[in-house]
Amino acid sequence: MAELSSFEERIDSYFLRQRVAGRVFSAFVLVSLFLVLLELYGVTAHLAARQQRAILIRVALRASYSDVIRLLIARGLKPTLIDAGVGVGAAAVFASPLEPLFFGTGTADLPVLLSAAALLIVTCTVASALRSYEHFRRTSPPS
Repeated sequence: MAELSSFEERIDSYFLRQRVAGRVFSAFVLVSLFLVLLELYGVTAHLAARQQRAILIRVALRASYSDVIRLLIARGLKPTLIDAGVGVGAAAVFASPLEPLFFGTGTADLPVLLSAAALLIVTCTVASALRSYEHFRRTSPPS
């Protein structure tokens, strides 16, 4: 005897594999994004920590806390902004072979590219600020 099912059930069963694959792929993307941001935070924090000599000199010259932090964040942001610009440009240019893999969005989707660049910039800014603050607190003379 033939099994009867509704049209919606048939469509659901037909697209089940694509939905599961999409969810697994999304999970891998989120894990890889987290790992990239974690590594980026570590590298930026390390680069900010290497600025300890600059912090010590400015503290010795009685520079204000905000001036030192602003300088170190600016030093950390300069390569970040360059990298974000190059990355967005490269993604816009070289992503066209991947166009068939995207559903509902294109490879040159400006909000997606800008949000990725913004995430990169925020992560590097936070890393620079936290490490700079930590070093400034450690090296500043007691008041």
